[in-house]
Amino acid sequence: MFCIGCIQVRRVPVESTPFENVSSLLNFFAVEYYGESEFWLAIGKTILITGLIVFTFVTMVGGNPLHDPYGFRYWNCKLFMWPTIVH
Repeated sequence: MFCIGCIQVRRVPVESTPFENVSSLLNFFAVEYYGESEFWLAIGKTILITGLIVFTFVTMVGGNPLHDPYGFRYWNCKLFMWPTIVH
């Protein structure tokens, strides 16, 4: 182990290469399952994002337990853009 400035660098022993070889072979042969899982996880993420956007909009327009449309609370002021127009 030696030090370069504040970063300490550790030399990796040669015995770690068999583990890397086995890991690489497993990834190479299991690439079909990896791709399939990535596909379904991407669809799940898309559904989650869309659901969260819809949920946020519904709660902002008053679909919350208090029936408070907090997303449009300050829209009754007709001059809501006045500070940016003046400058």
